[in-house]
Amino acid sequence: MSKYGFAARALAFGQTLALLLTPLGASAQTTATPLGITVQGPRGWEMICHVKPVGENEVVRFLTPDRPSLQMPNARTASCAFTNHGGAPLTVTIVAPASKCPLKSDDASQCVQTFRKGAAGSFELKP
Repeated sequence: MSKYGFAARALAFGQTLALLLTPLGASAQTTATPLGITVQGPRGWEMICHVKPVGENEVVRFLTPDRPSLQMPNARTASCAFTNHGGAPLTVTIVAPASKCPLKSDDASQCVQTFRKGAAGSFELKP
């Protein structure tokens, strides 16, 4: 066997080994994005979010005045619904760099919307 035949087989073995050691979800990681949702308002509101992390089962998170934010480092998609029974407006802020802002934001550089008292609604985030 020539020295080049051995080198070619060693290279092929190394590439195969690298493929076997790569996590199964590694190719899907490129579509994951950090997700942050923060809600500000006085008592009387609630939000439920269904978040699908990359390579994991759907996670359900409840946001309330006692727990007004959600951070998820590897979200693929999210859908949230809220109700504002409080006597004041509710401000929702979303940070999701790879997703289009689903809110009607006055500032194009931020994803923020203030909802009137008594409002209810929902939004979806997709890559």
